[in-house]
Amino acid sequence: MVVNGSKDPVQFFRHPWFHRLGSDPFRPTKRLTEFQKFAEKESHANPAENKTVITSFVEEVINQGQLERADDLVVVDFLELDPLPGQQQGCEGLKQVIGAFRTAFPDIHWVIEEMIGEGEKVFSRFTWHGTHRGRILRGSCHR
Repeated sequence: MVVNGSKDPVQFFRHPWFHRLGSDPFRPTKRLTEFQKFAEKESHANPAENKTVITSFVEEVINQGQLERADDLVVVDFLELDPLPGQQQGCEGLKQVIGAFRTAFPDIHWVIEEMIGEGEKVFSRFTWHGTHRGRILRGSCHR
């Protein structure tokens, strides 16, 4: 995924540096996202809080299917480096793909096996499992 020219795969999550990059025409103006609240009170990257964002995304958005939480945890204009066929860019495209996976694998569950945070970067190794119950990527269900 690419955000603002960077190829750092973690940067689509909301980090303090994003707030300092300047105005974003796609950023919601009616409410402060959790990231904006965090960025206003922090002037530097906090690895523990960044890891919490990743954990919240995996648990709430992917595992529980609360796709609307992605609006609070993911930058609106992130770019997917390797989009799936038909996937639109940005947060909406991400929610579209996660929704499709949750439809095809209704019991999908991700487990973060390990996570390392350094400065504004977070790296994680995860596994996921689920029962294939529907179509995904124009394919058929193999039972």
